[in-house]
Amino acid sequence: MGSIDLQQQATEFTTSARLQDVASGLGKIAKGEPIGEEEKRKLDWAGNLVGQIDWNSAHYGEHPELSVTAANLRPLFYGVCIQQGIMLSRGYSEGIYQTLKSGCIDSPKDRLNALQKIFQSMANTTLARLHSGQI
Repeated sequence: MGSIDLQQQATEFTTSARLQDVASGLGKIAKGEPIGEEEKRKLDWAGNLVGQIDWNSAHYGEHPELSVTAANLRPLFYGVCIQQGIMLSRGYSEGIYQTLKSGCIDSPKDRLNALQKIFQSMANTTLARLHSGQI
C-alpha cells in the first residue's frame, strides 16, 4: 500500500466523519435541538459540497477545492436522491443549498429529514467502501 493510498483513505475517512457530523446536526435541528458553532460550520461546508456535487446547482464550480470530494460523492448523492424519490431540479437544489448554508433556519422538517437521510447514507457508504478496501 503506497502513500497515495493511505492519503486517499485518510481523506475518505475524514469525509465520512464530516458527512456523519452533518447528518447528526440535521437530526438535532429536526428534533428542535440547538446546534453549536462547529456544527453550523459543517452545515456550511455541506452546502458548499452539495453546490459542487449537484450539476443542477447554481453554485456548481464555486468551490473548486471540493471538486475531488464532490466527484467521489456524486454517484452516491444522485443514487440516494433516486432511492428517496427526489427529483432534483435547479429549484430543489437551490433549496438544499440555502437550507444548509443558512444553518437550517426555518427549514421544513421533511426537508431536514430528507437531507439527514442523504448525508447519513453517503457517510455510511463511504465508510463501508473504506472498510471493504474499495478505496
